[in-house]
Amino acid sequence: MTTNGLFLMAVGFYIIMMSGHNQKAGVGLDIPLLTLGVFFVGLGFYFFRRGKKRDKAKKADSDQSTDTVAPKQVSTKKGTKK
Repeated sequence: MTTNGLFLMAVGFYIIMMSGHNQKAGVGLDIPLLTLGVFFVGLGFYFFRRGKKRDKAKKADSDQSTDTVAPKQVSTKKGTKK
């Protein structure tokens, strides 16, 4: 999730940079392209944060499971048969 979010953010920033590419011709910013770039950045940030939360929760669960599942010693009495 985190890598997907970072990828979407990178694509979004690239789209935002390309939206001002026509500014030299005097056209100005391409508003639909700029909006699409901002959407991709927002979506990427959402996926990135969601992935970080899942990673944190997964790490906490694995830490708890290793602490609670300790090897138990079985105390059995060895008796002799008569």
